[in-house]
Amino acid sequence: DQEIQTLIQQLQNHPASIPNPAIASELYGRWRLLYSTNPDTSSPIQRTATSSKKKFQIYQDILVENNTLFVNQVIEFSTTFVLSVNALASTKDPFRN
Repeated sequence: DQEIQTLIQQLQNHPASIPNPAIASELYGRWRLLYSTNPDTSSPIQRTATSSKKKFQIYQDILVENNTLFVNQVIEFSTTFVLSVNALASTKDPFRN
């Protein structure tokens, strides 16, 4: 866990890292969730990733349509059973005006 945190910090501090990744177009598309440090999250997808002993395929789709950001979280339990949680996303800081 500490090794992963150290590697994440190195990536974030690297000169080639993506500034403002929450709104960067380079991150649009499908990403596979391989690791999460937040077992207390309200997201059923991330809870499954951190608490499950089974290794399911877990993805996050970051999409933009008509200037609206969508985040779809997907767990593939099998080829026939998939759980998908879709949400509008906001990069606005709720504590700033």
